Amino acid sequence: ALNNLAISYARSGDTDEARAAFERLFESRRRVLGKEHEDTLATMSNLAILRAMGGDLDEALALHRQLVEIQTRRLGREHPMTLSERGNLGNTLSIAGALDEAEAEMRAVLAGRERITGAGSRDSLRTRLNLASVLVRQDRLDEGLALEREVLDGRLRVLGARHPDT
Repeated sequence: ALNNLAISYARSGDTDEARAAFERLFESRRRVLGKEHEDTLATMSNLAILRAMGGDLDEALALHRQLVEIQTRRLGREHPMTLSERGNLGNTLSIAGALDEAEAEMRAVLAGRERITGAGSRDSLRTRLNLASVLVRQDRLDEGLALEREVLDGRLRVLGARHPDT
């Protein structure tokens, strides 16, 4: 119930309440379920995102790095869940201004997703868009715009013109 409440807070835009709920839930799940239980890890991921949204980038990065380490050890470097956590790490690195590290992580995630799900998959397209964002933040506008065009073309093909992501 607390998980659903936290998600509801987040979706309604009340990120302070969402974060407080996820902080409580994270501690409870770690204590009751253990540090590496899938529910604990899911809460950890949500909490890391909310910490980043709240500007606590060092705390967010610490959680993201822990998640990547745990999921890599548990599931492998290119498991879809690990790739998702690595993508979240890359996004937070970008927000924190660690653009070279963010680019390297995004390129690795993109390569993994393309191998696992194909170059035209929704996950690959999302990662390509995130990489484009990093490139634009590095003032590499031509490269970023080229990737954004690829994403638009891919989303038109995969999702259609009326889909919100397109």
